[in-house]
Amino acid sequence: MWVFIVNPAAGNGRGAATFERLQKTLAYQQMQVQYYYTDYEGHAEEIAHSLITNPDVTAVIVVGGDGTIHEVMNGLGHHKLPIGFIPGGSGNDFARGVGIKGCPEEILESLTHSEELSPYWLGTYRIDDKKERYFVNSMGIGFDAATAHKANHSSYKKLFNKLRFGTGSYVLALLQVLTTFKPATLEITLDGEKRMVENCWLISLVTILIMVAE
Repeated sequence: MWVFIVNPAAGNGRGAATFERLQKTLAYQQMQVQYYYTDYEGHAEEIAHSLITNPDVTAVIVVGGDGTIHEVMNGLGHHKLPIGFIPGGSGNDFARGVGIKGCPEEILESLTHSEELSPYWLGTYRIDDKKERYFVNSMGIGFDAATAHKANHSSYKKLFNKLRFGTGSYVLALLQVLTTFKPATLEITLDGEKRMVENCWLISLVTILIMVAE
């Protein structure tokens, strides 16, 4: 059974539109499918976690944006269920990072005809004394994080999404943050060794996640 986790709100409705396109394809109609729509922040993580003990799950296909795949991977944790991703967000940085190309129909076709599953590796992080979390693709601290936060909480992001130019909101946010951002001094621990980084603009950690289909 192929399980789709769909964020209909991603990309100002692009997630829902993308999944509707997929449902009309022959590839989708020939699959044994169960799908879930997310209703609120954190819902994708809850859905993914509920799939861990289901032996009938062949693979999980995520339709949404970077935030959706982040939630799903944290819901699955170290349980290595096969994962596929079909971008339906605004920035879609994750899809570019792992080399996902083509229209939604082509990506689904590729996923369903993959003969071999490839392993993936997750990065982990912890903020203060909170619970350890997972991340995929990359995690940034500093300028890039401030830019993403600015874009995600901006009044113009919906407009750019409607124009199908989601990356435009991040470009505008970058220009805004550039005028106000101040580098900081950070203390990091790397392989057990503490280091001071002065006049730091950003620190970026990168992982590699190889999808079901290559």
